[in-house]
Amino acid sequence: RAAAAHGTAQGGIVMAGAFDQIVGKTVDEVIFKDNPSNPRQQVFLVFDDGTYFEIYGGEGDPIKGARGIDKGDADWIEQLGQDGQSVLRFSG
Repeated sequence: RAAAAHGTAQGGIVMAGAFDQIVGKTVDEVIFKDNPSNPRQQVFLVFDDGTYFEIYGGEGDPIKGARGIDKGDADWIEQLGQDGQSVLRFSG
């Protein structure tokens, strides 16, 4: 499905501009990471064009930020990270 944008501002970070970058892209996989240190939670939307979009937050906090579009596939994203992290990977 093509992604849709819903921008918000939290903690002084305006994410609408970041979310605008994913409009029209097709999500191929979603990766969830739970880390022992910050960022505690990460969600990666992996698109079918070889790019991804990261959303992250701290322990007990709402979403703190969103990075822009970066190049990388799901295998590369899954290998990144910290010792002791939990990874869930979904593909459709």
